[in-house]
Amino acid sequence: MIRIKEGDLFNAPSGLICHQVNCKGNMGRGVARTFREKYPEAFKYYVYLCHNNCANALLGNCLFKDNTVCMFAQDDWRGHNICNTSYEAFRLCCKQIVAYIQQNDPFTTINMPYGIGAGLGGGDWLIIYSILEEEFEGHDLILWKLK
Repeated sequence: MIRIKEGDLFNAPSGLICHQVNCKGNMGRGVARTFREKYPEAFKYYVYLCHNNCANALLGNCLFKDNTVCMFAQDDWRGHNICNTSYEAFRLCCKQIVAYIQQNDPFTTINMPYGIGAGLGGGDWLIIYSILEEEFEGHDLILWKLK
């Protein structure tokens, strides 16, 4: 079930905090920058993965670190008004999150920013939302909308 709540993703009371990342080792803006500041150890591991793997090896995979998930669903950022999000990679990341929670705790809440992949990622929110509906059916997904 998808719920939309107003508030800060990073103040979610429990569960996984998931966000979309590029494969270049950059977390310079938006949700990613806040993630970098709040979770420096996860950020270091993310940079390590980006510098030691090609984008094709990372796209569609997730980095799970403590209660955080970096979803590699964007190769690079090519500018505004351009779709930087790979829908196929985004879907694969969602599948990995589901597999992870089924293996570890099937009742884990999944937290994501409202508009994930559609802001700086430039993706079509209707397409992304439909992927979320399909892949997280039967799971608790909260989309956090910052005030």
